[in-house]
This record gives sequence, C-alpha cells and structure tokens, in this order.
Amino acid sequence: MIAYGSHNLSEASIKLRDYLMREKSSKRYTHEIGLDRLHYMLCEKWMNEKRKAKVTEYTEKAIKTVKALGLITKHEILPSKSSMGPKVVFHINKNWGDNLQVSD
Repeated sequence: MIAYGSHNLSEASIKLRDYLMREKSSKRYTHEIGLDRLHYMLCEKWMNEKRKAKVTEYTEKAIKTVKALGLITKHEILPSKSSMGPKVVFHINKNWGDNLQVSD
C-alpha cells in the first residue's frame, strides 16, 4: 500500500507484482513482454471495452508500484523488430525478498 500510495490497490498492480515474482522464482531476471500483451494481462476487461487510455494509466501506475517495491530495478519500452508493436523489458532485482524476515 505504501509503494502504491493508497489503500485502494489496483488489480493491475497486484497482477504485475505476482507475474514478476513468478519470473523471479523461475530465476529469469530479464523478462520481455509485448506491450499489448501486458495490457491484456493486466486489464483485459478494459482492453475489450477499448479503454486504452485507462489501461495505459493503470499499467504505468503498476510499473511504478513494483519499482517502488524494489522488485524491478528498471524497465524499458523498446520498439519490436517484428510487426507486433513495442515490447517492455523488465530487469528484475535478483536480491528482492532475500532479506525479508517473518516475525511471529
């Protein structure tokens, strides 16, 4: 909630966090995904309703949230070599969660 800046966490932020945590647990620290695919993964309902501006806003907020959490060190939006459109490259923090301690 602190990283997001509100008590109302968006579903997109939670989905992105979970997705990147799965990538980290699979020991993949650089991950590429098409921008459209990322939008559909995070906000499929709004993409189907053609609310692209809202989806873009929520995706950007989700990326800022996982960066504030320290889960990613940086991200890049690069043009794709194919006709699929731009892609997003996430650089996942290898050490994220290593120093977390569970208290009783």
